[in-house]
This record gives sequence, C-alpha cells and structure tokens, in this order.
Amino acid sequence: MGSLDSIVTLVAVFFAVKYVLPSFLNAANLPSAPPSDRTPKQKTTRTTPTNDGTKPNAGAGNSDNTGGNWDCITHKERLQVISPNVTVTGTVLGSSTGPHFAPDGDLVFSFKLDPQYKGMVNAQNNGSKYNGGIWVEGVCQKANKAPEARHKGDCKCSPTKFPTPKVGQRLKITGAHCKDLGEDGHMEIHPVFSMEPI
Repeated sequence: MGSLDSIVTLVAVFFAVKYVLPSFLNAANLPSAPPSDRTPKQKTTRTTPTNDGTKPNAGAGNSDNTGGNWDCITHKERLQVISPNVTVTGTVLGSSTGPHFAPDGDLVFSFKLDPQYKGMVNAQNNGSKYNGGIWVEGVCQKANKAPEARHKGDCKCSPTKFPTPKVGQRLKITGAHCKDLGEDGHMEIHPVFSMEPI
C-alpha cells in the first residue's frame, strides 16, 4: 500500500504545480518574468510587445528594472522592440524644441548617442525633429491629454519619474530600444527605465 500512497502523492503534487499554482499566480496578479538583458544589435529578431499587460521578450535570470513603465503604454503594437533592455550614453540635443512634455504626458527629447551606439538610429532619425539623435520617451511624467487613439488608456500606471534634462547634458539612459511604427519609423528608447547624469 505504501507504493500506491507514493504514486497518489506524486500525482497530487504534479496536478498542483501544473494547474493550481499558475492559476494562483495569475489571480494574485504577480509580475511576469522581466525582459532579458541583451546587447543591442540592429539585425536581431524583432518582437512586438503585447496588449495583455505582459512584458515583451520575457526571460529569466535578470532583475526587473523596468519600473513598471511598460504598463504605461496601452497600444504596444506600435512599438517594434529591437532590444527590450539597453543602456546607452550620450548628450541631450536641442533639436526643434529641446526636452519637453508631449500631450500624452511623456518627457521627450532627442539624444545624440556616443559613437559606440551609432548603429541604433536609422535614416528617419536624421529629420529636424530628431537632429540625428535617438528619440527618448520617459513615459507618463504628466497627465495624458493626448487626443490620438493610440494614446487612449495610456498612463494608468505608476511610472518612474525623471527630472527634465537640459540641452547639452550628458546622460546614461536605460530602456527599450524600439522602432516607432505608429509615427515615421524612427528609432527610440521607449520606455525609459532609468536616466542619470554622467
């Protein structure tokens, strides 16, 4: 009879791990695995984030440093993720307006990458808005007042807050390297996870 008890116990444990534990974790609304930490490459497999609240390219073995900022973007399908977690250095550009707040509440500015990151921009980043820099978006720093459908539902979150940088300031920025398919196809760091002066 001892052997039968062992088999019953194993079946019960298997059932609990396979079916009960995932349901409990989903019900508890625990965060999904964080994005993996990869080196940015222009020719990587591209992934579109999901609209179901999960983070793109989820992987194990990395602490979640996104600050929940992916949760601030409702229509993630407009961002083609090149690398979900990159750190770059460079200089804040003046471009046409300098650092400012967009109608959707994002802190936005053009950022001249240091030479080792020059492959992270494309031809669209050469326009007057970007001035050759990568576009940086610190999500939901102010209230979302944007009328566009692509921003409906944004900013129902608790984003990391950043000080507004000054033109010419040197920064170290960590965030998701994306191509904005919702606008003109330029390259961005969007959302920003951390930003610090250097």
